[in-house]
Amino acid sequence: MRKFLWHGGGDTGIAKVAWAEVCKPIEEGGQGIRSLEQLNKALLSRHFWAVVQRDTTSIWVLWITTYRLKKVIVWMAGAHTSSWSWHKILRLRNQFLGHVVYQIGSGESFSLWQDPWHRLGVLNHRFPRGPQATGILLDAKLADVLCNGEWTWPEILDIEHREITHQLPPMIGTDCILWDSHNGMFINIDAYKLFQPTGLKVPWAPLFMGPFKIPRNCFILWLEILGRLSTLDRSWWLGPDRSCVLCNRNELESHNHLFFECEFSKECRRLLRLEV
Repeated sequence: MRKFLWHGGGDTGIAKVAWAEVCKPIEEGGQGIRSLEQLNKALLSRHFWAVVQRDTTSIWVLWITTYRLKKVIVWMAGAHTSSWSWHKILRLRNQFLGHVVYQIGSGESFSLWQDPWHRLGVLNHRFPRGPQATGILLDAKLADVLCNGEWTWPEILDIEHREITHQLPPMIGTDCILWDSHNGMFINIDAYKLFQPTGLKVPWAPLFMGPFKIPRNCFILWLEILGRLSTLDRSWWLGPDRSCVLCNRNELESHNHLFFECEFSKECRRLLRLEV
């Protein structure tokens, strides 16, 4: 496959298809090859998930909490003075926000302003003046506005900050941080899909699915559909004569001619059908 996609062997050359296109799912017109960049992000995200869940069984999490975060909640940690690897992990936070579910029980485990328990995300990011407007300290716990399973927010006079008390989540069981999946568990494949760009599905994708496909033939067909085969109309460096060498009709060798107009290729397909 490498020799089809890149010119020559392992040397640098002209790519037939952009690597981003190759790594797209088959349904979107790619080859379904996993991108190493996205896979690396997915693996890094497991470390971030361990920090979010405050996994006390992990020595690495304990070290990060003690020497990197230093009592700062991970959603509020600055990345400008961090190491390269920790900086990369912190950059994953925005993608995580919509997929982390804070199940609220007593509220003792969560920060009111600095954890993304609210549908609006981290309240201190959305309302930097929140502590002053509500009179609730920045380091307050969620339990400070809960009493016997009911919300006990003080009266908020500032119209801008009243949105905080709209559509509040219910209290369920105990404080717990879950992944947005059917069982609440975080797995690498979910993280990989999170970082994989989604595109439109192509109508010809079923041609490359099923147990009876021949990989080599499917790959040639894929290049033909994308118009990336080395036909003479794309090989200007071979000289001015770019007519089809198979049918001798003085027709320009293009994808359309080679597969649909060339008499020689038509005869080949006819003979193949007879053998089948």
